[in-house]
Amino acid sequence: IREKILKDALIIAPLKKIEKSWYRLFYNPFIAPLLSLGILLVVFLAVFIVNTGFPLTTILDKLGYTELASIIREYSISGIIDKLFTALSNYIVNSLGESPWTLFLVNGLLGGVASVIVFIPLILIVMMALGALEDSGLLPRLAIGVHLLLNKAGLSGHALLPLSISMGCNVPGIMSTRAVPSSSERLKLILLTPFIPCQARLVVLLAIATAIGGFAGALLVPFIYVVSFIIVFTLSYIIHRLTTSERREEVELLLEIPPVHKPYLKVVWWFTWHYLKHFITKAGTVILIVSIASWLLQHTSLGFMYTDNASESIIASASRSLSIILRPLGVSGEYSWIAMYAVIMGFLAKELVLSTIVTATGASDPIEAFKTLGLSTPSAISLALFISLYIPCLATVATIHGETRSWKYTILSIILMLIVAYSLGVLAFHIANILLTIN
Repeated sequence: IREKILKDALIIAPLKKIEKSWYRLFYNPFIAPLLSLGILLVVFLAVFIVNTGFPLTTILDKLGYTELASIIREYSISGIIDKLFTALSNYIVNSLGESPWTLFLVNGLLGGVASVIVFIPLILIVMMALGALEDSGLLPRLAIGVHLLLNKAGLSGHALLPLSISMGCNVPGIMSTRAVPSSSERLKLILLTPFIPCQARLVVLLAIATAIGGFAGALLVPFIYVVSFIIVFTLSYIIHRLTTSERREEVELLLEIPPVHKPYLKVVWWFTWHYLKHFITKAGTVILIVSIASWLLQHTSLGFMYTDNASESIIASASRSLSIILRPLGVSGEYSWIAMYAVIMGFLAKELVLSTIVTATGASDPIEAFKTLGLSTPSAISLALFISLYIPCLATVATIHGETRSWKYTILSIILMLIVAYSLGVLAFHIANILLTIN
């Protein structure tokens, strides 16, 4: 039994070192940060293009190659999955007829499953890319390359992995802080990595950016990513300055630097499956249950009767009462309750934001749904920023509590995210209003 366990859990293989002269650049204090960030940027751009076509499709649209952009978008992984579920939904409706139970099966149950499956390839490829970088020996060198840069914000090169993984999903990003030897830095990363937009928030941003269109829409996604990282580094610096005088704990980097070699497929798969399984079992379960509950709330009236009009539902009534919260963000009018409802569901899982708005507006796709809300460009920008920065999802909150084992830090993280998201959302609305008025 022991030999069988070791055989399945251990790989013993000769490493064929790949020594290149340019590897020394990772130790250059001036070139290393640019090289490390450049490699990560190329990796993530490749992942995004394969999964959604972005940003290649946006560039092609701007250059006038709209037909080619549509083809890439249609035959990207997310596009193919969407087509398969659309075909399956149509088949079920045609076979069973359009009834409340059929709509529940298609939009509630099947829609919830689709919300989980659509993100599996995205997370799978992201984790495979990071696993290959780690097993090849390049990731520790990337960490060394950015150490001096991150050190200015009170972080070490150890923060590179949690911050990178959080761009795929905040839950494994927070869990990966276990590899950080400094307890204070680990706590900082647990509190701050949720500000990094994950794949789910990226999809929402892409839909809002496409609905806005024009120059503002093209800049929305990179703008929010830049703001998110500025928030992380600024808050990290502030926390570091406030705590250093008390603890005198220096930010150090302690890493094993293995020889650079070709990554082993089995090791990469172990790394990938570990995080993918966590997403499916944790976030996936929450998304499925909440999607079903969401459909029921949207199709149950105050008299506990079935309704096909979302505006007469229980959740619509509650959202109308709370929609006043979004007025400082510029979100008002007849459909403001739908935006509020999406924000509420987004707390449970960001993947539900788009499906909530689509279902409530009756639109055929998320882009049309956002246009139906009638948001101005400044209000759409502020709402996008707020959605990107406030509480990522219920699974992330549960992970924060699981890693810190403290309700104090869990509640602190929730309050911090809400204050930052709301303040910057209001500020972005007024600044965008001023800029667009000038233009």
